[in-house]
Amino acid sequence: MFQIQSLKNETTGHIILLMNKRDDKQQLILEAGLEEILLKGFNGTSVKDITVAANIPKGSFYNYFESKEHFGLEALHYVSSTSCENARLTLSCQQLPPLERLAKFYQDGALELEASNFEKGCLLGNLGQELSDANPVFQETVEKLMGKMTSQLEMCLLEAIEQGELNANICPKMMAEFLFNAWEGTITRMKTSKSKRPFTVFQNALRVLFGKADQEPCPN
Repeated sequence: MFQIQSLKNETTGHIILLMNKRDDKQQLILEAGLEEILLKGFNGTSVKDITVAANIPKGSFYNYFESKEHFGLEALHYVSSTSCENARLTLSCQQLPPLERLAKFYQDGALELEASNFEKGCLLGNLGQELSDANPVFQETVEKLMGKMTSQLEMCLLEAIEQGELNANICPKMMAEFLFNAWEGTITRMKTSKSKRPFTVFQNALRVLFGKADQEPCPN
C-alpha cells in the first residue's frame, strides 16, 4: 500500500493528502476509480472504466495495481484514512460539546451525500455489502476499517458520559455500534429514495435518544 501523509488546511479544516511524486499517477487512477465505484459499484466497474476515467491506457493500470481486487483494497484503505482523520477532527473538537460534535458529524455526511444528488454513499458500506460474502479478504478489511470508525464514535460518546451529557448507564461501545449501523442504513435509504428525509428521521431520533427532545414530530 502506498504511503499517505496528511496535513490540515487551517482555513477549511479539511485534510490535505500529500504523497511522493512517484505516487502521483497512482493517486490519479485511485481517485478516478473511486468515483466510478461509488456510482456503479465494484462489480459494475471494470478496469477499462477506471482507466477511461483516469485518461490512461488500460495497460498502465497494472503498473500501479496488481489486479482489480488490489485496487479495491487500496481504495478501502485510502477512504478509511481520510474518513477516519476527518471524523477524528470533528468528533474530538473541544470547541463543541460531545453531542454537538456527533450531530455535526452526521450533518456533514448528509450534506455530502446530498451534494452528489444521493448517488454516492459510504464506500466501506458499499463494498461491505457487495463483496463480503464472495471475498473473505474484503470482508476482513471492511470489518477492521469499520471498527476504526466505530471507535471514533465510542470515544465521543464516552466523553459525553463523562461530561454528564449522557446517562452513565449507557454503554458507549454498544451505542457506537448501534449508531454506526443506523447511519449506514440511513445512507442506503437516502440513496434509494433520493431524499434527505431518512436523515431527518435519523436526526430526530438522535435527539430523542439522547434526551434532547421530549417528542419529535414525524417528518412529512
